[in-house]
Amino acid sequence: MRSNRALWGRLALMALLALLSSGKVSAMTSNDGPTDRTVHIGRFSMKVPRKALIRIDTKYQGIQVADQGTVTSFEALKQRLQTQSQKYTASKAPFDPEDDAILRAGGADPAMERTESQLIGFDVHAESNEVIIAYLPDTRSFAGNIELHKWVDGHDVVLSRNRIGASDYAVQRADLLAIAKHFKSLASLTRAKHIPPGFIVENGIFVDEGSPEPRGNVTLVVTDPQHPGMSLTFIASDIEKHSSEPPLSSSVDDELDRLRNLTHDLKVIHRGDRVAAGQSGYLIAISGSDPDNPGPMTYKYLWEAPGVPNDVKRPAMSVELNTDAENHNHSSFKSTQEATEYFDRFLNSIRFRSGDK
Repeated sequence: MRSNRALWGRLALMALLALLSSGKVSAMTSNDGPTDRTVHIGRFSMKVPRKALIRIDTKYQGIQVADQGTVTSFEALKQRLQTQSQKYTASKAPFDPEDDAILRAGGADPAMERTESQLIGFDVHAESNEVIIAYLPDTRSFAGNIELHKWVDGHDVVLSRNRIGASDYAVQRADLLAIAKHFKSLASLTRAKHIPPGFIVENGIFVDEGSPEPRGNVTLVVTDPQHPGMSLTFIASDIEKHSSEPPLSSSVDDELDRLRNLTHDLKVIHRGDRVAAGQSGYLIAISGSDPDNPGPMTYKYLWEAPGVPNDVKRPAMSVELNTDAENHNHSSFKSTQEATEYFDRFLNSIRFRSGDK
């Protein structure tokens, strides 16, 4: 979950820019009141200010879900994808002995991975309103993408994985078909006034059947017009084993020493254990200013919980608030108290979804 805490602010900024450029806005929301609204993503719910903007990225079992818009009928969807498959078939993949050598070096059998065209596979499952297509992004690619297009409530909902080998198609196809059986439209469930337990993604939910399946990943980025220059990032990730990196509590002193060399008037607002989202974690909160722009105050809050491997209720989690005063004449928050209350309100609102909440 962490790669370099010395640049806490850059991590949040990179996540924010990536999500903003993708244009993804995908979360179920509830109208709660004049100031806050509840957002449901993955297996969690949380409250954000009503005027805040949100961007999210979710994956379940390595599958990304996207709504590609309305389609008049399943037949129209099928015909469109058949045309696409024909174009991939017509695009021939050149043979290059050097490519075979690269595949062998990677432990793959070139005879199994080589394709004659960009198309890897194409299947129609009319009984479930689904079409599967797998293809190489370009003729020189070694790995392909596989997409399951599901006609749901008049929409083309796409479940996809990338970087699959040509020899993986049969297994990936069967796996996507099995997982897609648990995918339900949020619109239809909302109309029925029953949202069961499961993992919420864009416009849908993978409904739990029996014990919840792990391997869900969520990133939420919140920006707020009322606090320019601020980003708040929430990350939750099911993990198979604990990270090899030291916990935040044991590395925070080194990071603070580094930040003191980069930040004017660095102050520690809070540091220590903090229970949130049903987990024990660690919180560090600091303030300071840019030596080249000492007026506006910068705030950084980071809470982390290591999580329990393969426990969907206790994934590895982090909540991070950053402000950037570099190009602003005023701080994002009027005071440290206001920044702390903003962060705490979000952190304390996170709940595990058990369904219908």
